[in-house]
Amino acid sequence: MSDAYSPSGTSNRRFVQYDLCDPANILSTRNQFANITGTESRGTLQLARDGKIYVSRYGTGFLGSIDPETATPVYVPNAIDISPGISRQGLPVFIQSRFATSFTINDQCQGDATEFILSCLPQVAASAWDFGDGNTLSVTGPGVVRNTYAAAGSYTVSVTVTDVSGDTRSFSQTIQIFENGFVDSINNTLTDYCDSDGSGNELIDLTAFTPDVLGTQNPSTFDITYHATSNDADNNLNPLPNNYLLPIGTTQIWVRISNNTSPVNDGCSSFAPINITVSPIPTVSNIPAIEVCDNNDDGIESFDLASYVATIATTAGNPADAAYTFFPTQNDANMNTNEISTATPYMNTSNPQIIYVRLQNTNDVDCFSVAPLSLVPIAAPVIGTPMDIDVCDDAPLDGSADFILTDQDATVTSTTPGTVTYHASQMDADSGNAPLSSPYSVMGTQQIYVRLVTAAGCFNTTSFSITVEQAPAIGNAPDLTNICDGNTDLNQNVFDLSVQDIAILNGLNPVDFTITYYTTDVDAQNDTNELPVNYSVPFQANLSTDLLYARLENNLTGCFNTSAFTIIFERCEIIFPEGFSPNNDGVNDTFSIPGLAEQFPNFELQIMNRHGSMVYKTQASNYQEFAGMPNAGLLAGDGLLPVGTYFYVIKYNDPDKPDTASWLYINY
Repeated sequence: MSDAYSPSGTSNRRFVQYDLCDPANILSTRNQFANITGTESRGTLQLARDGKIYVSRYGTGFLGSIDPETATPVYVPNAIDISPGISRQGLPVFIQSRFATSFTINDQCQGDATEFILSCLPQVAASAWDFGDGNTLSVTGPGVVRNTYAAAGSYTVSVTVTDVSGDTRSFSQTIQIFENGFVDSINNTLTDYCDSDGSGNELIDLTAFTPDVLGTQNPSTFDITYHATSNDADNNLNPLPNNYLLPIGTTQIWVRISNNTSPVNDGCSSFAPINITVSPIPTVSNIPAIEVCDNNDDGIESFDLASYVATIATTAGNPADAAYTFFPTQNDANMNTNEISTATPYMNTSNPQIIYVRLQNTNDVDCFSVAPLSLVPIAAPVIGTPMDIDVCDDAPLDGSADFILTDQDATVTSTTPGTVTYHASQMDADSGNAPLSSPYSVMGTQQIYVRLVTAAGCFNTTSFSITVEQAPAIGNAPDLTNICDGNTDLNQNVFDLSVQDIAILNGLNPVDFTITYYTTDVDAQNDTNELPVNYSVPFQANLSTDLLYARLENNLTGCFNTSAFTIIFERCEIIFPEGFSPNNDGVNDTFSIPGLAEQFPNFELQIMNRHGSMVYKTQASNYQEFAGMPNAGLLAGDGLLPVGTYFYVIKYNDPDKPDTASWLYINY
């Protein structure tokens, strides 16, 4: 359609498309798709057998063309060169309905739903389709029909159309279905990379994924591009460079595969994500040595490498996605050969031994580092050996004694500090089981086993013996009475303790034992305040018995036993002098009665002259020996009594002792 029959340089022509299949809305479907300016006059439009509309261009050597099969018609001015011919206003006239396509199609990709749209025919009542691949379909009305082709290739599609009047018309058309690209599965090992230079980024060659993406598809048929987003991949926008810099971590990119032979806009394409991981190189240095106690002192021990992985990981900063393996040499670690199994303990071959740890990123076999690890068997600690202990059985005499075992700790740890425990067997000492409590009771002789454990967990053992020596079987001595003889001081109780020795020995050889005596059991136990053999003790009024204690000690072992016996205090015979001479010459100056006051605490003494008059009296409470000076009667205080015989009476005031009456002679 043109605005002027005689175009000028400023005139133009417009190509407009209308959809005539919707009579009620034809005007609203107006679509102007070309605007031609210049001096070209109007020309004829003619539908040709190839389905295109050709345009005569007045005064030019070209025919233009319009492809009505596209969603938006495109005018191509120089479609056909007819030079040296010249185009005028007309084109050959044909019956165009014979060339009209009975239907148009959308999406010619394998596996997609291909749409079939009937051309604008008189009102369609029904249509029956044969899609050429064995599929058929009958529909009512002029709607869009679809068929999915499983394989690429050429297919002849036939349709029989019935209009509302009942008239039928059949059409056939050969269509091409193009192979649809699909993203084949990608080997996951290709998606893991290592930040080899420690920069925090790694340059990735995206074309390395292309063979996997193609799989068995023809590389000359399909184009592969990579994109940062799914939207870009879907619309074929912003393809990434082949060498693409990715940061540490996992980045998702999208790969697009499209058929470059397909005329369809999306190129029979598909797209899928790829997760690419860039991992840092796990590194570690200064791994603490594994120190294991050398219990056999041979420099060879077993090392539980598996349990040490946590320590290595902590030293390395606990890197993510890292695996730890062990190797005998650095070359083995670098080459990942001759790995040391951690399923069983590893026995070192030298002391110390250096093995190597390989820290490998689990995402990339080439992302690793190697570090040395020392295996050090530690010698058993030096342990002090306690002296054997011999002790005597003490009360109760049951053959056992209690021992403070911890008193030995200082000796055991004198060279090496550590924790000390005591055990009843070597097995328990080796294992650390069943430690003995302290104090610990021993009967007879027992071997005690000592375990010393250092802060590093190494241990050593030793032992010592404890012997409980039996106390001698002491005899029970009979009661012992004080000695009263001519040499006895009646103010003293004298006991000859040696007479008890035979009973105390109880048949033992006196050469092997020592006997001593004491006034208390405490002194006997502690061997203090030993009594002399002739034990003399002042007379104690109202005391008839007491206890003494004997100690029998083995001269070889030092063990002793004690027993007690009773001593009996008997009153010794009182000897009364027959006279005295109170002349101050130091000899018999008083009427002295030894033992009287000590043995009879209630006595009374009265002295009378020959006429029966009392001249002197005294008693136990204020006893004064008579020295010839009267203190009673008419002569009291008159000086010494004259020479002569005097009579006395002693009242003992004791039911067991009759009174005494006798005489004495005073001479100067």
